[in-house]
Amino acid sequence: MTPRPIEYLLEDLDEYTSFTKYALVDEAVARQEEITPHLLAILERILADPEAWLDEEHESHSYALVLLTHFGETRAHRLIVNLFSLPEPLPDHLFSDMIGETLPAALIKTGGGSLDGIRELILNRQASDFCRWSACTALGYAVMAGLIHREEAMVFLCSLLTGEEAEPKSNFWMGVVDTLMALHPAEVLDEIERAFDAGLFDETFADMEYIRNKASRDQDEVLVKLRAEYERYTPTDIHDYMRWWDEPGKREETSDRLNLKAEKKRELTQKEKRRKKSRQAKKSRRRNR
Repeated sequence: MTPRPIEYLLEDLDEYTSFTKYALVDEAVARQEEITPHLLAILERILADPEAWLDEEHESHSYALVLLTHFGETRAHRLIVNLFSLPEPLPDHLFSDMIGETLPAALIKTGGGSLDGIRELILNRQASDFCRWSACTALGYAVMAGLIHREEAMVFLCSLLTGEEAEPKSNFWMGVVDTLMALHPAEVLDEIERAFDAGLFDETFADMEYIRNKASRDQDEVLVKLRAEYERYTPTDIHDYMRWWDEPGKREETSDRLNLKAEKKRELTQKEKRRKKSRQAKKSRRRNR
């Protein structure tokens, strides 16, 4: 049987529905070589004019990110780094919770073993704090993937604690300390405490007592938890990249975001920012218990 034109598959992936399109994703996986250039073109089109993409109703970019991540497509890496380097609020309106759920895996799996793009995003002060946080998470995953030694990752992260990489209380600092905790922070407690004393961290996320408690635990036990998280967020079954979309309210939230297309200004409200920070913090707390 002759496969249907690839354009029909792309149209079906792009049409918004309240359902996760597992069968269509399976079809795309089966036609990986044929569909990959089209998925790359979707990311290129968004980068060329993200506002225009938001002014239309699209869903294919979410599937493109998942599929290219699953494929480990190195040609997508630079596009992904550039997309998530867009200034706020564009990444959030384009990808919403995929920033925390999918971006770390995307950075690792499309990087071809290089961490340059991850470091670039971490250091990019023009990028969203939450995208930078997810890049820090990706660096922790890189340790689990054997792409960088734990000690080297710790040194890099601690080198950021100068106060120059973001404003005090920025969510970026939460990403740095979250990753240090995930890697077991025992040998860098002094550096973290100095950063607390300098007022960088929001102590509603984590205080020194909490971090010292984390550091007192067995390092192997802590790293086992990080490995489990890494394996969860970089699954072999592509459906597992999308199952969280089926949680109550997830698809409806995405639909609500698409309805923002009529607005001339898409500035995140402080309430939205607090909610997004809370989601990131809860995810990190679950991991660091």
